[in-house]
Amino acid sequence: MHRPEIGEKGGQEYPLLRGIQMFLGQMAEGGAQAASTVIKELLQNADDAGATEMSLTLDERSLRNGLNQDYRVLCSPSLLVWHNSPFRLGTDPGSTWDDFAAICDVAGGHKWNQATAAGRFGIGFNSVYFLTDTPLIFSRNQIHVFDLLHEIIEDNGWKFRLEEYPKDSKSSVGSIKEVLDWCFPSQVLRAGSLGNLAEQGQHYRYTVFRLPLRQSADEFPALHPTRFPEPGHRRRILLEMADEAARSILFLKHVRSISFWLLSDRKTPAEELDRVEVTKSPDAFYSFLKQLEELGEKEELTQVPPCSFERTITRKDTTKASAQAWRFRVTHLARFDDKDLMELRRRLKRNKERATPWVSVAVPLDLASCRFDGGEVAKWRVFLPLLEPGPSSCIISGGFFVGPSRQYLEYTVNEEEHRERKTRWNQLLVKNALTPLLRELSFDLPDLARDLLEQHPKDYLNLFPAAEKPNDPLTNLAEFVSHCFSSDAWALRL
Repeated sequence: MHRPEIGEKGGQEYPLLRGIQMFLGQMAEGGAQAASTVIKELLQNADDAGATEMSLTLDERSLRNGLNQDYRVLCSPSLLVWHNSPFRLGTDPGSTWDDFAAICDVAGGHKWNQATAAGRFGIGFNSVYFLTDTPLIFSRNQIHVFDLLHEIIEDNGWKFRLEEYPKDSKSSVGSIKEVLDWCFPSQVLRAGSLGNLAEQGQHYRYTVFRLPLRQSADEFPALHPTRFPEPGHRRRILLEMADEAARSILFLKHVRSISFWLLSDRKTPAEELDRVEVTKSPDAFYSFLKQLEELGEKEELTQVPPCSFERTITRKDTTKASAQAWRFRVTHLARFDDKDLMELRRRLKRNKERATPWVSVAVPLDLASCRFDGGEVAKWRVFLPLLEPGPSSCIISGGFFVGPSRQYLEYTVNEEEHRERKTRWNQLLVKNALTPLLRELSFDLPDLARDLLEQHPKDYLNLFPAAEKPNDPLTNLAEFVSHCFSSDAWALRL
């Protein structure tokens, strides 16, 4: 262990190590799979940053001769995650936060008051520790290396600035210059090499994460037990991430393209393996989002017109020259005009608990889209997929609270006050926003899903929450939806 010749102390501080291990343990208890969890969290953060494009590259290059072996863990097979939006800095005009500071201040709640933000940056980033012990970040003029286990640095991390990275200055910069240049190949950066950026005095206008995939032996310390010693294990990560990306892109606000690549000694340039895309949302949706942002800080009752449009997801397996497509009619509804929701929202806000009265329903328009999640019912979304089944084959998303594992909706009774308060919000959002929207959509479904109605009537019926006799008591939010939906009139045409 040693200190690099340039840069300054950075990274994350204790009790981060214990907190991250507890966080990973909670998510694992909820049934989360490493690859799926990481891609969802990174997608969420890219989308909140306004990125429209994301790529993931599996870097299987052999370590180049002459690189300092002290840094070999950074140069091991890695996942490079790129998106086309830079980190925000606290020094930016009009900026109220700094993304680098948010990552280092774990679970600091930097997004709690943003009405349309899908998550909190610090928590989301920490999911990468499912895969790696030494993540790197490059954006703007900063490179951060996190090393909580002190494998290469005696501190929790280190940060470098491009202006400390002058051309032809090996004596003052040391071997870390060549290592970082190798870690961020120019074909992934899409803006020339690291050295060229430093020479030209430019800030990097995108963001790249390098996640060296954990390969240490079982007896060595690690933040998580998952390891990826074989190329096949690492290739499987990309496949699982592509599967999850297809399920995740529907309700993203900005990201419309996610591609997957392989970079190796034999593949120059990198080989594209998979691509997931979704059609762009119309301008009316961005007007809807703007209204939600403006109302996020206000408390008066205001009516927001619903927004409805079609979206098509496509997935292209470039290695097999094959493609799939799924079609949906998406409707967004925000109930800033509901007195009960707004009153509970004020109570939650006093406890720093962000609540936005926003629900969305995606109606599948063909048979393949009805089985989008692989079964007769779709999983719940809180912008991104959870593990919990929803009430029908319509895909439902909303500003619901999730439980400690972040994989299941909060739904509990006779528990801690804050959990009961969140359950009450979830129930009220279903009763006063989601259920009225589903009933209204029931009148439109015969026209929206005409092919299903005529050719696959059983699948058409699965679009509706099952109107069964409710359990006593109701045990989850899907049962609560079915109970509310069947308690009043709705339309069914056969």
